[in-house]
This record gives sequence, C-alpha cells and structure tokens, in this order.
Amino acid sequence: MKTSRESEIARIQAQLEELRIKIATLYVNSDCEPASPAQQRVLSAFNYITSAQEALKAEEQNHSKLQPS
Repeated sequence: MKTSRESEIARIQAQLEELRIKIATLYVNSDCEPASPAQQRVLSAFNYITSAQEALKAEEQNHSKLQPS
C-alpha cells in the first residue's frame, strides 16, 4: 500500500506528464518559425518540466533508500 507521500508523488508525476504532452503538442502544432521566441519558450517549459520529473524521481529513489525494509 502506498503512503500518502508516495501517492502525492505519483499524482504530481502524472500532472507533470500531462503538461509535457500538452507542451509537446503545442510545440509541434505551432505555426511559429522554428527558432522564434514563442517556440523557444515552449521548448524551455518542456525542458523545465522534464527536469522537474527527473528531480522528483531521484528524490523518490533517495527517500525509498532511506526507508527501513
């Protein structure tokens, strides 16, 4: 059974993945020039969310290592 912390992490991860998909869709469907400021902001947001997901995953792994078996 998941703890409330694990449930919260899973919920946040799901929300981040939803945002990544929406941002990727926006990026692909944009009519902007490939290097336009708007498209660069979308790409930056995508990269930021990806980094947040990786940090959250690392935090979860570190936390689970600290828990007694």
